Amino acid sequence: MLALTAVLLLLLAPGLTRLRMRTDGHALVPTHAPQIQTDRTIRDTFGIEDPIVVLIRTTHPQGVFNAATVGYVLRLTERLGKIDGVRPQDLFSLATEHGDRVWPGTLNVRRLLEPPPETEEDLQRLRSDLQAYRLYSGTLVSRDERATAVMVGVPAGADRTAMYRQVGDAIAECDPGADAVHVIGSPVAEALLGTHILEDLGVPRRLLPAETWGGFSVEPDQRTWSAYRVRLQLARAVGLVPLALLVMMLVFWIAFRSLVAAATPLVEAGVCLLAVFSLMGYCGVPVYLTIAVMPVILTAIGVADEIHIFRRYVENLETGTSTDVRAVVEQTMSEMLAPVVKTSVTTSIGFLSFCLSDIAAVRAFGVFTAVGVLLCLAFSLTVVPALLVLTPVRWILPRARRTDANGLGGTLRDLGLLAARHRWGILVVVGVGSAGAWWGVSRVTVQDSWIDGFAPESEFYRATTEFNQQFLGTHLLQICAHADFERHAGRVTAADLSHHDVLLPAAELPAAEQLVGRRLKVWRADASAAAAPGSNRPLVHGWEGWIESAVREGEKMRIAVDRRKGSPRIALEVRGGEAVEFEIRKLPFLTREPLQRLESLGRNLETRTEWAVGGVLGAADYLKTAHFMSRGRHEEHRVIPETSERIDWVWTQYRRIRGPERLAQLVDPDFSQSLTTVFLKNANFADTARLIDDIRALERQELTPLGMRLELGGDVAVSQSLIQAIVTTQLESLGLSLLGIWLVTSLMSRSAMVGTLAVLPCALAVWADFALMGWAGIPLGVATSMFAGMTLGIGVDYAIHLLEQHRRARDKGLTGSAAVGDAVLRCGPAVLIDAVAVALGFGMLVLSQVPANARLGLLVVSSIAGCLLATFLLLPALLAFDRKVSVPQV
Repeated sequence: MLALTAVLLLLLAPGLTRLRMRTDGHALVPTHAPQIQTDRTIRDTFGIEDPIVVLIRTTHPQGVFNAATVGYVLRLTERLGKIDGVRPQDLFSLATEHGDRVWPGTLNVRRLLEPPPETEEDLQRLRSDLQAYRLYSGTLVSRDERATAVMVGVPAGADRTAMYRQVGDAIAECDPGADAVHVIGSPVAEALLGTHILEDLGVPRRLLPAETWGGFSVEPDQRTWSAYRVRLQLARAVGLVPLALLVMMLVFWIAFRSLVAAATPLVEAGVCLLAVFSLMGYCGVPVYLTIAVMPVILTAIGVADEIHIFRRYVENLETGTSTDVRAVVEQTMSEMLAPVVKTSVTTSIGFLSFCLSDIAAVRAFGVFTAVGVLLCLAFSLTVVPALLVLTPVRWILPRARRTDANGLGGTLRDLGLLAARHRWGILVVVGVGSAGAWWGVSRVTVQDSWIDGFAPESEFYRATTEFNQQFLGTHLLQICAHADFERHAGRVTAADLSHHDVLLPAAELPAAEQLVGRRLKVWRADASAAAAPGSNRPLVHGWEGWIESAVREGEKMRIAVDRRKGSPRIALEVRGGEAVEFEIRKLPFLTREPLQRLESLGRNLETRTEWAVGGVLGAADYLKTAHFMSRGRHEEHRVIPETSERIDWVWTQYRRIRGPERLAQLVDPDFSQSLTTVFLKNANFADTARLIDDIRALERQELTPLGMRLELGGDVAVSQSLIQAIVTTQLESLGLSLLGIWLVTSLMSRSAMVGTLAVLPCALAVWADFALMGWAGIPLGVATSMFAGMTLGIGVDYAIHLLEQHRRARDKGLTGSAAVGDAVLRCGPAVLIDAVAVALGFGMLVLSQVPANARLGLLVVSSIAGCLLATFLLLPALLAFDRKVSVPQV
């Protein structure tokens, strides 16, 4: 058996070489969710990406307006632009933006840092320019003017951890001098969070996918003691999984005083983990963030089965008359077969409940954890008996010892008998407590944010907090406004064209009053494809301009055109009966009212500071600033132009100066979609949900009457979808998991009552933990929502072992309290050791540098304690009603 196991491991081991990491947050997103599809559409339409933010903080008396800091911004911007995949339009800094000053003797507009300002006069001119433009205060320059930001968009599909590392290399190469530099943003949060979780697991730092770089310190202050510093050092020096293994070994050593007994379960955990991760490699399933806690879970579960097997084996050695080791092992396994199989099957069902999730990473966690549980079962039923047969008895029993009738087992038996005698009191207390827990459960709130994945003492959290204080915010909610887009096209002859008006078929057009302000395009039917319908490219043999008036004349509509655009007849060079194509388009965001409504929406949202809104910028803001700059910086011109012609001219200048890609980040080519960005300082699920509800209310009141609608994207919208999907799925699967465990236990025991008693302790423990979350203000988030499934999978084991021993006691003729006492005596010590080992193993998560995982560890420990108490108090009280409970032989 041992040789066969070794061969199987050798065959599976190459799968480890195919294993890959995927610790980015986008792996946790349900790709088919409507919000995710909308976000992807917005990104594709406007060509935007999530930014990595490089925060440069200076202590210079003049703030960022000093030659050294400005020079560093120039060097860093140039270096970041050389990273593969980074497009010019995705790079934002003082070095990329244009002002309203031109190069002498030309109409070519200079960038803000062209030429690089070096003198005091140049630097003060830069300061005054930025103050006049307003757009860059809170976006590229902090409100106190002591920090500046460089933002680089992460290319679609790029490895975010690799991108973070390249940005760090660029920062170090450019030498910031005396300035402090930090890197923040949602892509960095994903990279660092994955690194922190892998550190917690004990992965050596040299193997981590996102090592830190020299210019960005993530270390706490070494001169002061703090709990965070201790957690950080533990994670990096040892790792939580190795620490959990050491703690479990210690529990085994204390319980059995045998190195074999202490080492065997850990060998099982190691073999199981090797097999599971090898299978993942062969199946092409990466290591997601959700799978990071799987080693702790499988180690705890592997330990649980061996505790009961070793405990029964030792008892049989001490009390039995046979000296044949093989016979004692066979007796032990025959006694433990039913409870071990039941606990493993029900545990795997508890984890399979995660397969109901829409998220691939959560499904993978459920499937492979369940597979790991079943592999641990196979190990317990094959390799463990083989090891026991081959192991000398003196290694298991190093010295003679007494039975546990008057020791731990006797104490637990007395506790069970006490509960049986006072069963009505126990039931009343449990009933009143469960009903009273509703108050705490009703106070549980769904709350999560990617910044909550970092301890407040961490460098990333502090840098992000500083940025949020002085800038508009790190979280982005993208609002895409859709307005009605209409296009009418057809064909007329050259005779329908005059110098200042055009006759078009009225049947193909809307009412005359609706045509004013729309754009007319006409071209020769034999013109090049550049003038094809729907094209926004300049006409080669055509004319386009604005409709100034329209009057219906019988079957025709006389369209008066903009005379400043010249004669359409002359432009087309047509005569006689030559065919002419025409197109009339309604371009909403070349008209004033839709832009004003969006501006009003933005100003309204800026007042929602209680929901962490730091600022709002949209097409109207850029249009107003461009108009202001084009009119000599006269404040009365910082408005949306009144006419479509003027708006069109301003957008044309914007495109000429900043490039078509930058204009495309504000409005689409048909001017029927516009992008507005809401900056949030510390977005979380609850406040963001209120903000989105407010946006929808404003949409119905202000925009819907104009035929406008809104779609939401950005990292905030994606996070809302992620949190909602995970939490909702876990809560929905909780009931199905309970039902599945009850059904399997009932079928295996051929008793619905046994199934009910088996799930009752863990169900009450989960209920109590939800109440604890409400009372303690612990929010329900991505990590904390997973404790319920874990509790059901692990906690049901204790009840199954007690019920199995109760069945054996009844088979011996015992009833009532006597059967309860015998059952607790025989399984109580093993159940207690099991619970202590598992609780201490999961308790190591409390030391995690990731607060969400620390809360998860706390909740699992609390729920295991609840399961243990319910098993030793509530079940004996119920089993004391002997005639009401029948546990037949399987």
